[in-house]
Amino acid sequence: GSLKFSRTFMMEVPLMFLPVISLYKYYEFLIKRNNSDLILSILFGALAFLVKGPISMIMAGLSLGVFFIFEYVIDEKFRPRFKINSIYLIGTILLSSIWFFMCFYNYGSEFFTYFFIRENVGKFNQVSMPMSRIVEGLVMFSFPWLILFPSFFRGILNFKKLSKFQLFSLACFIGHFLIWFFPKQRSHHYAIPSLGFFIIFAFSFLSGYLKKIDKVFALIA
Repeated sequence: GSLKFSRTFMMEVPLMFLPVISLYKYYEFLIKRNNSDLILSILFGALAFLVKGPISMIMAGLSLGVFFIFEYVIDEKFRPRFKINSIYLIGTILLSSIWFFMCFYNYGSEFFTYFFIRENVGKFNQVSMPMSRIVEGLVMFSFPWLILFPSFFRGILNFKKLSKFQLFSLACFIGHFLIWFFPKQRSHHYAIPSLGFFIIFAFSFLSGYLKKIDKVFALIA
């Protein structure tokens, strides 16, 4: 899907990579408490905001919210981190707002009408696509990553044994995939931003499957 849409530079292509860098830098900050990681996470989060507007912040907020729920369920000693989450989200919005104010100064209200209303809110009022076409598109645009589904579901079934990194990856996938269900027009490419987190989460379980595959090929040979 990314390769196809990169030919027309649709917003979902950079949006597949920018949130991944931003949120994993934020996760790295949570682990190491290195301020440079927080700054980089805000910077890449702001770039994602410039690409897709408030939808990117909703996806990031949902991801952190799901991660909060996961940690609350699994870790009895978990303490909410509302302050640092707020710094990340507000910092991202403030940094990207510099560009928005510059565009407003140059283009007036027409910029906000197009970028925020038409390209964001407008997607929630368009005609829905047939479900058969949606499923067909998801399968086509996620190929060849479909081979990672066994690894992905293995992680889901072993939810209570997941590491914090795996929980964070799964939370980000859910947060970015859930937004696909909100608009009436559920085009296939709206699910692309979640693909990076899906791949990372699935690959974290892949070593066991690779060993089994090697054994199968050894028997065949």
